[in-house]
Amino acid sequence: MKLTKGIIWVLAVGLLCLPSAASAYNFFEAWPSNTDDGATAELVDPELAIDIHPIPYMDLWYSTEIDFTSAPPTGTHLTRISDGDLLSMYRCRIKTNFELCRRLGVMPMIPDLGLDAVTRPYWWPVPTPVAISDDEVVCPTPSAEVKPYCKCILFSIEERVFSETLGWIGHGDLLCDCGRIVRTNWELVRWFRPTCPACVCPVDCDCDASYISAECACCLCRDLGLDAVDEGVFGNYCTGFLFSTEVDFYSRRLEQWVGHGDLLSELGYIYRSNAQLMANFQPYDPLAPDDVLIADHDFGLDAVYVSKRGVIWFSVEEGFYDRTWGYISDGDVLSESGRVIYRNLDVVRRCYPLEDCANFGLDALERYPDWPYQIEPVEQMPIEIEPVAIGG
Repeated sequence: MKLTKGIIWVLAVGLLCLPSAASAYNFFEAWPSNTDDGATAELVDPELAIDIHPIPYMDLWYSTEIDFTSAPPTGTHLTRISDGDLLSMYRCRIKTNFELCRRLGVMPMIPDLGLDAVTRPYWWPVPTPVAISDDEVVCPTPSAEVKPYCKCILFSIEERVFSETLGWIGHGDLLCDCGRIVRTNWELVRWFRPTCPACVCPVDCDCDASYISAECACCLCRDLGLDAVDEGVFGNYCTGFLFSTEVDFYSRRLEQWVGHGDLLSELGYIYRSNAQLMANFQPYDPLAPDDVLIADHDFGLDAVYVSKRGVIWFSVEEGFYDRTWGYISDGDVLSESGRVIYRNLDVVRRCYPLEDCANFGLDALERYPDWPYQIEPVEQMPIEIEPVAIGG
């Protein structure tokens, strides 16, 4: 008797649940499904359609200006982090300086060569700009031999060293961890035609370090340094590599001085001046009366990242006081929109530095992976919740 009643109850509950099961089936049927040709299938119930865009994992790669000791709370030993190591905002160290430079042929690999700039190219090998005329330089369209989605890491070092396979490597050369020189410093700045402003060269010579004629002895053939670099864009709307130098120089092509805080294109023009990068900030001198704004000052450009949509993140060489954000250090990640994206301690916190330091500096910057949609962290605002009486 009890068994019969149990069977009856199960059948009754099953009949009651049939409409709910049918609704659930219609709900999942209402989700769009992509066909082979990329079109969206017809919806059963358009009101239940939800458009979902997955966001890939984003990481920030960087290097610091000073060494520090990493002491993770779950670790059993301390790790020494060098200013030449490539670090991650979420995984701490990605590659040591030795792992980056071991294929360059530098013997011995002591001391640490440093890490001054870093980027990841989309195309490999990277196309080389071609001069159509004296005033026009273009990038060739990537050929079939050029492969996309390169896994190489491009970087610059802080010291001039000798390589047994590459010869002399300057601190302004753009290197690859595969053991190549992608661009020499002269190849990056040659289309600016750097020279002394008071000198008039009788011929338009290339100041190659291997040959300097007596007529062009005034040309700046020395290494101008490489403080920041970004892969830029190749193909349509080509910009070539975007970079900054460590010193100012005079450009005969532009007939003006180029600052060490300007973001330059290897095609021979200024992509963003330092004043344009700082236009949305309000730097002022706290010791001056009435907090007078600082104008016509080059704050430097120590690290840069340019998204596929042209949004620029960067760090400066000189810290300053801002009327909105307070003190901004040379280790903070800034946006040209006038915002502080990350404070320096937020960048290095996953490395758990043992030293009690407010700023470890920021020498290189790269976001990985890069995708077309620019998503910036939203400033956290306090939320006020009004108390609600319960039961009354």
